[in-house]
Amino acid sequence: MLARMTKSRTRIATALAATALAFTAACGGGDDGGDERSEAEDAAALEEAVRTFTEVYFTDPPAAYAMLSERCAEQSDEATYTAQLEQFAESFGELSVQTFSVDEIDGDTAHVTYTVGDPMIDGGLAGQPWVREDGEWRYDAC
Repeated sequence: MLARMTKSRTRIATALAATALAFTAACGGGDDGGDERSEAEDAAALEEAVRTFTEVYFTDPPAAYAMLSERCAEQSDEATYTAQLEQFAESFGELSVQTFSVDEIDGDTAHVTYTVGDPMIDGGLAGQPWVREDGEWRYDAC
């Protein structure tokens, strides 16, 4: 259990570091190609955050709670949220991102669509909102 939590936290730290790198690149100046690289890096950091969130959603509910936007965290009690995720994981097992696309990134907000290979879940993953807070992409579908 401790090894799983450490592994999940390491993945979160990696995703957050990638997000911070993309944020730094997006804020820096550059040549004519700078915006394209920043957008690509931003999209990559967003995808990494979504993949990490999806993984910990099924394996480490407290880590998933830590990836909620401030708005969603204010609306959700951590104990209740993690208990719900534990039940969800018991019902569906561990799922991971199968397909992923960025619908739009507009500053610090984004919408993504992805699948996890379960039709009961996949329909709710279209146009999912994410928000960047303090340089980190956070799940904002609450």
